[in-house]
Amino acid sequence: MFGPFLRAPATIASVLLGALLAPAAQAADFPAVEPPPPIEEGPVEWGSNWYLRGDVGWQHIDVPAITGNFANHFNWSDIVSGGLGGGYQFNEWIRADVTVDRSVFRRNGAVGQLWCPYAAIPLYDPVTKLPVGILGDPSNTCTQYAKATLTSTRFMANAYVDLFHLYGFTPYVGAGLGLTYNQASTSLNYFRNSDGGLWAPDLTLPSGEVPQWIYVNGTTFPIQLPFGPTNWNTWLQRKSWQFAWNLMAGVSYDIADNLKVDVGYRYLNAGKFTSLPAWPAGGGVASKDVTSHELRVGFRITAN
Repeated sequence: MFGPFLRAPATIASVLLGALLAPAAQAADFPAVEPPPPIEEGPVEWGSNWYLRGDVGWQHIDVPAITGNFANHFNWSDIVSGGLGGGYQFNEWIRADVTVDRSVFRRNGAVGQLWCPYAAIPLYDPVTKLPVGILGDPSNTCTQYAKATLTSTRFMANAYVDLFHLYGFTPYVGAGLGLTYNQASTSLNYFRNSDGGLWAPDLTLPSGEVPQWIYVNGTTFPIQLPFGPTNWNTWLQRKSWQFAWNLMAGVSYDIADNLKVDVGYRYLNAGKFTSLPAWPAGGGVASKDVTSHELRVGFRITAN
């Protein structure tokens, strides 16, 4: 009586078992597919064509006098320069880099002598007893001492041609364009010849009167000095950007696979510079291109 009911669950179980085993049987008919090999991770190479460089040089520079107080000192001078940069070697012939280098030119010295009263000595009218002038001491003299500084910073983009490579030596030629940032300053100070101290007197008379004449050795001169606290010491400054260009030639030598020493010559035109005016009279101003001849030694380190 229960036979049909028992055969029905068995039939259902057989169908389900066949459905589960069918995919496995079909998969057995295909070849096994191997998974892809794992990706090996390692350091990323930056590239062996990039390099860093550093240079120091002796610079024979032709600059204006910076200030008109040095109007008679327009000539060549020798200073030290230095710079850093980075570049790329495109092939065995062509490379390029960007550099920044700096030099500081200074000049100082005495530029004149003048009479400068150290104090106001009143000269009174014998009748009115009022001050009519000051009595000048001819020994009160000062030396004008000027200082001038020109700081020049160059930002250059350069290209080079390496001519050949022989026994570790590689001669090259190059050229570059860029900008120069010039910072010029000058000061003029007055020092007493009696003791070397800075001249900055108070020429106020006791009565508060302003005299009209100066008497020196019995001679009368019109007043040309300010009265009260006096300070003629001065300081001036100028900043400017200028177009710059350079030409280069030299030779490098392979110290190691990634290190070269570089010895070269550079002609640099750092742009036009205009002198600061002389003080206090003004004048002595000149404009000219700041040019230099340089011998430089540096190192180039190539990335591994």
